[in-house]
Amino acid sequence: MDINIVINNEEDTQRLIETIANKISNMSSNEVASYYFDMLMQLKRKDKEIEARVNEEKSKVALSFARVLREVLLVFDNEHTNCNSLIKSIEMLKTKLQNEFSKNNIDIIRPFEGENFDEKLHDVIGTVVCEDPSLDGKIANCISPGISMENKVILPAQVLVYAL
Repeated sequence: MDINIVINNEEDTQRLIETIANKISNMSSNEVASYYFDMLMQLKRKDKEIEARVNEEKSKVALSFARVLREVLLVFDNEHTNCNSLIKSIEMLKTKLQNEFSKNNIDIIRPFEGENFDEKLHDVIGTVVCEDPSLDGKIANCISPGISMENKVILPAQVLVYAL
């Protein structure tokens, strides 16, 4: 007896309770016990699947971070005898970081002034008073860029938003 368990809100919870009550109302005690055991095993399988996916995501993030960190350390390990070599090293680091970000599906979230605010991508840390109603609620300034990995926001961009 497989039952699809998806609970997103109170309605789903109530629907699940009603489904279970209907299924077990005409069962013997052994059948009820077997049914609950099957549900428990199904939940354990789903829990293991979720845990495996989370661990895989953690590994991807850790590996990506380690690659980026290695590139940063390589720049700092080089001897810089003058400002020009330091500037070249920093430019090289920027290029390597961009390449690593691209390889690992890491994107920088850097909204521009006048762009629409998106609560999934941006975090409001303050407002800028304006008199233009067309700017109300739009981004005034990006204080700190955000980061997304594989289209999932890891860190939202911190922004100032226009307000009347």
